[in-house]
Amino acid sequence: YEDVKIATLNPLEFNGRVNKEAMDFIDQSAFDIINSNKFLISLGAEHSISYPLFLAHQKKFTDIGLLQFDAHSDLRDAYQNNKYSHASVAARINEHNVSITQVGIRALCKEEADLIKNSSLINTFFAHDIHNDKNWVDKVIESLPDNIYVTIDADGFDPSIMPAVGTPEPNGLSWQQAMQLFEQVFKKKNVVGFDVLEMAPRENEMLSQYNLAKLVYRLIGFKSLKN
Repeated sequence: YEDVKIATLNPLEFNGRVNKEAMDFIDQSAFDIINSNKFLISLGAEHSISYPLFLAHQKKFTDIGLLQFDAHSDLRDAYQNNKYSHASVAARINEHNVSITQVGIRALCKEEADLIKNSSLINTFFAHDIHNDKNWVDKVIESLPDNIYVTIDADGFDPSIMPAVGTPEPNGLSWQQAMQLFEQVFKKKNVVGFDVLEMAPRENEMLSQYNLAKLVYRLIGFKSLKN
């Protein structure tokens, strides 16, 4: 890590921007960094920001796919009449006809299930299948294109190690399972950027914050080893 140069940037100031205006602002702000040949790590709360972050990376790396680590598919066309909801982020990215691989899914609605069933570009690895398949990491790797943007929703982990999330779901992935996946993804694919989102801090509970900080630390290590 001594050779890895890390700059912590100030949080974006939205100044009243919402929905599409906010998405465009994130897109341009991220692209300015990426276009200067920097590797961008984005930290936040709401999963909807992964959409403009993906678009910003797509401008620089034209042939990229999405790896989504999550408990939820986030494939609703809209949620509560909002197309830019956290529950619709994968649906917005899917409109750009790119490869989407979802890992750890264990909560979805009929609309999302139908889209997964009928799409040739969406590969979904459900948590209950992962727990019973010793070859699941290899199968995930095979589903990915060479260039990958990784989005990590904290609720992809089991609540026993990541309790401070907005929408926890039981039977999530363990720390060991996640590290097995990310180590191979960073080793065998070109990860062009990643985000870690959807933590909801709780008073007197530091486990989630520590584990996510440790996660970012490990992923930086995986990326530096590849380079």
